[in-house]
Amino acid sequence: MAKLCADFSNPTVFPDNHPFPPAPSNFVLAGFTFRQVGGTDPLFVNRTAAEQGLQFTPKGLRVTLPCPKTRIELRLGTFAGAVDISMYDTSGNLINTRNIAGTNTYQNIVLQTRKRMARIVLTKGGFEAILVRICINYRCN
Repeated sequence: MAKLCADFSNPTVFPDNHPFPPAPSNFVLAGFTFRQVGGTDPLFVNRTAAEQGLQFTPKGLRVTLPCPKTRIELRLGTFAGAVDISMYDTSGNLINTRNIAGTNTYQNIVLQTRKRMARIVLTKGGFEAILVRICINYRCN
């Protein structure tokens, strides 16, 4: 099945250190809405270990999906500690959490729940967590 992805890995589209609006602003890429959680440091693209992605602070990054899904795929770099992921339904209820170990590498992560996720929040990561891409199955029905 085709996937819909917000992908920060292309340096032609997002050069290293490309900034995004600081909180409380958000931005949309491929139907996904991104917003910094707390703080005033802007989100930005960072190139680390031959890949690049959206770097966020320990306070977090909120990602709202284009439509609720039971499966989300991420490519995530954890270079300075573990990242916690909280998954929420359309009513804002917490439906699951997951801790991604700090491995000083990029990891492919699959989040799978019985109830549909409408948004996720990524926190911690020691100022060096990097979201390379987030994907869902293309159909929103």
